[in-house]
Amino acid sequence: MTAKKYIYYILSGFVFGTLLLIYIQFNSSKNINNLISGNEKLLSEFEVTKELKNLEKDVLSVESKIRRTITTKDTLHIEGLEKQIQQIETELDQLQKISDDDSSIKYIDELDNLVHEKIIFSHQIIDSFHITGKTAAENLISTQKGKQLTDYISTTILKIDSTRKKILANTTNAIDKSGEKALRFSTILIVMVLISAAALFWYIINTIRRQIQLISDLNISEKKVKEAAQVKENFLANMSHEIRTPMNAILGFTNVLQRKNLDEESKEYVQTIQKSGENLLTIINDILDLSKIEAGMMRIETAPFSIRELVHSVEAMFKGKAKEKHLQLSSFVDELLPDTLDGDATRLTQILVNLIGNAIKFTQNGSITITITNEGEKNAAINTGIVIADTGIGIEKEKLQFIFDRFQQADDAVTRKFGGTGLGLSIVKDLVLLQKGTIQAESEPGKGTSFHIIIPYKIAAEEVKSNYLEARNAINTNNFEEVCILVAEDNEINQSLIKHLFKSWNLLYDLAVNGKVAVEMLMQNPTKYNLVLMDVQMPEIDGYTATQQIRHQLKLDIPIIAMTAH
Repeated sequence: MTAKKYIYYILSGFVFGTLLLIYIQFNSSKNINNLISGNEKLLSEFEVTKELKNLEKDVLSVESKIRRTITTKDTLHIEGLEKQIQQIETELDQLQKISDDDSSIKYIDELDNLVHEKIIFSHQIIDSFHITGKTAAENLISTQKGKQLTDYISTTILKIDSTRKKILANTTNAIDKSGEKALRFSTILIVMVLISAAALFWYIINTIRRQIQLISDLNISEKKVKEAAQVKENFLANMSHEIRTPMNAILGFTNVLQRKNLDEESKEYVQTIQKSGENLLTIINDILDLSKIEAGMMRIETAPFSIRELVHSVEAMFKGKAKEKHLQLSSFVDELLPDTLDGDATRLTQILVNLIGNAIKFTQNGSITITITNEGEKNAAINTGIVIADTGIGIEKEKLQFIFDRFQQADDAVTRKFGGTGLGLSIVKDLVLLQKGTIQAESEPGKGTSFHIIIPYKIAAEEVKSNYLEARNAINTNNFEEVCILVAEDNEINQSLIKHLFKSWNLLYDLAVNGKVAVEMLMQNPTKYNLVLMDVQMPEIDGYTATQQIRHQLKLDIPIIAMTAH
């Protein structure tokens, strides 16, 4: 009887163990399949992003070819145009296959209509050029319909990309959970194998090894996908840098041209170039800031700064633009507010520049005021109140809640009339929140808008020496005839700009094509130079490394000022 009981126990244990093994194996396989399908979906999402980028690039390329043809009257520029348009049609067809998100489908249909409208308009321009000539084609282009369609296409692509990012995030979370579950069940299975019957031990252990290897491969695949996303972020930052370098040169040479004796027409052209360059640089800066905030790379630094000097500098920065529009720009700093605070002066400057720039843009007459107040102390910090008020066009009450959203403006008519990406206020809000502050907006159409910000800053232990006036006076009175500057800059365009600027200022200087050459020149003649202007990103030796060698190896305390397009 006892032997029979043992047999029953063994049989029961075997059946139970087998069922448990089947259950664990089923769940493990299920999670592995989820990982595989999730990774396939991730790759599909990246393919969608690639299709969107290619579509935008092809649309811009078609527009550029048509413009070059009209400008030069050379039809060679539009050879292969129909083939490129067919490529656009193919890319649209690929996007139309997306069927997993209602928002994406809606935006893709909208994108399809816009692109086809753009293609039709492009054909109209070409037909007009062939039939009635260049002037008629240029008249069509001057209607700005093509530019508006291009802007709408870019905006719609950004909307699609935004909706796909949410799907990408959900898919990544699902993959992570499946991976964790698969690993958990695998661990349980290993424990069971160790206590299983000797007869099944070899078979089970090898099965588990194969499963673990598969899970490991899938996890490595997931890491590669995440690394690809990081590469994308780095690519965006590098591209922003590469764009800003020539943009800075364009603005620099524009400023040089403005000092020349130009006729009225040339002055108008130069001013148009400068305004366009400044607008483009603002967009690039906004995109870079947005990518930094999304990637968690935006850091808030803490250092003592003078609030009054900062406000004075920002006010001086916008005095010229306000004067051009006959606007009164004024500032007030509460006497109860300590002058020296601990915080991030750079981010505060960025906030003020964004808000004051918007105020000037949307105000046709009247005034803009900057008010800094003491809103009380709490937890060893002083709540600094900042109010930027204008007498501009104002915002309707029901639309105020949306003005801090990305790619949003109060009204489509505002975008058409004043331009802009709709990123500025979103970045301002992010910067305020990163500093543990709050921001609110009040507005009335036709009477103006005011932004109310409170940011907690610590009161600095030591005063910051205010040397703004002394520095300005020193620049006005000092004689620079015996001053020699060493400029480390690898970009030929920037080198040319520096030559023109220094020539107009009667400054002596030497150029070094990279950090290595700059260090060698200082090594050969350490007393010749009074100042070094050091580019940050250069071949062979960058600005950081060159500066370290000047300080630690050459033991020189010569002032070094960084120049960078970052």
